[in-house]
Amino acid sequence: MSRAGGRPQPAGGALSDPLLSDARAWVQAGRASAIERFPYLDVALSSMIPVAVMGLGTVATDVRWRFYFDPGRVQTIPEDERLEVMVSDWVHEVGHLLRDHAQRWHGLGDPARNHPVFNVAGDALINQDLADLGLRILPTDITFDRLPGAAEVEPGMITEEIYRRLLEHCPPAPRPEGASGDGEGDAGLPLPQDCGSGAGGERRPWELPLDDAPTGSPTVPDDGSVDGGRADLIRHETAEQIRSHVRTHGTGAIPHRLRAWAESVLDPIVDWRRELRAAVSRGLSQAAGRADYSWSRPPRRRVPGYTTPGMAAPEPPRVAVVVDTSGSMSPDDLAQCIADIAALTRSVAGSAGGTPVSVIPCDVKVGPVSLVRGRADVRDLQLTGGGGTDMGVGLTAASELSPTPDVIVTLTDGYTPWPPDPPAGAPRARYIAVVVNDEQGEILPDVPQYIHTISRS
Repeated sequence: MSRAGGRPQPAGGALSDPLLSDARAWVQAGRASAIERFPYLDVALSSMIPVAVMGLGTVATDVRWRFYFDPGRVQTIPEDERLEVMVSDWVHEVGHLLRDHAQRWHGLGDPARNHPVFNVAGDALINQDLADLGLRILPTDITFDRLPGAAEVEPGMITEEIYRRLLEHCPPAPRPEGASGDGEGDAGLPLPQDCGSGAGGERRPWELPLDDAPTGSPTVPDDGSVDGGRADLIRHETAEQIRSHVRTHGTGAIPHRLRAWAESVLDPIVDWRRELRAAVSRGLSQAAGRADYSWSRPPRRRVPGYTTPGMAAPEPPRVAVVVDTSGSMSPDDLAQCIADIAALTRSVAGSAGGTPVSVIPCDVKVGPVSLVRGRADVRDLQLTGGGGTDMGVGLTAASELSPTPDVIVTLTDGYTPWPPDPPAGAPRARYIAVVVNDEQGEILPDVPQYIHTISRS
């Protein structure tokens, strides 16, 4: 979070007791004011532990829900603005924790050098919440107005989508020595302050150890911190508080993104990506087990006087993806399809010995087939189309690939005629259809039974 100040430094250094006491009083007053104004954040904010780090220059959090602040920075804020800034600091940092940005960053598996871009994406969304709540936004804070227009990001997107778009248009460059985070990086991307491991990445040098803080520490007003299990309980209870607050005060009392987050925690939608991975994995495992006897390979055990066939292992399992590129698929739908292909490629390449995924764009006719082995190939995908819809044409094209695919996945909005039977070229393949943008979460009735259908609502 870019809340002004210098480069973070390890904890320590001379710190007078009056300065520390005064700064801590302002920090505690900020939390109390935040709880009074936003009572549905009571449990989450009360679970955080303030920790003073002289020279940090900002506020941050770690995976154990510690709230790091710089006493020197607190004193530099004009006194008539100090309480309001403290409230914003608290609400911002708890936003990283509630949204579990640390685990979400870990789940991406991207290199550490990209994390500042992920931090920018998370900060922009959280600061939009702050603005909607009427809280103070500092000139140095990351907002959507400061992000490059070429990335075409907006508050309605999730953190990961914003991150991917920013990464495409503004690849990260090494931060200059001594940079504070204020200013701009490549292609006009603001450089974020380091929000700490609570926003993703490894433990920072100035953070306390992951185990509980030592009792009697002069900079920690409490000993103990939040582990992963308790963090999940806090998120669930906070979501319950948000839902209760909405019922009492109406939907306008809480920003849309916070309401949506709460509903996703309390009423989680089926993880269709996990279901897709499982369905593909089952198809691959079945294909991998199709060994048979072959005269082209002698057996390991010989029978004197007889010639017998040996067991021949199959080719590595193959996956083909048919992408609906008809006019009914919006640019956002196609962008999501590309993200799905990237995720499929990561899982298939690992489980299938690095074999490529064949991607076939299709409206009423098929486009050029692309072989996707990794992220670079995904970025170069050309999803041509824009006409009518007939996914049967794409399924037939996929079945005629050589080698014949073992799993054929179709990404579509579902408004297409389907062939009543599997294509003759691949009768034994496993067929999967992911119905994108299915707002009702209902499978369209005309999908034939041989296709395993997954709803992405």
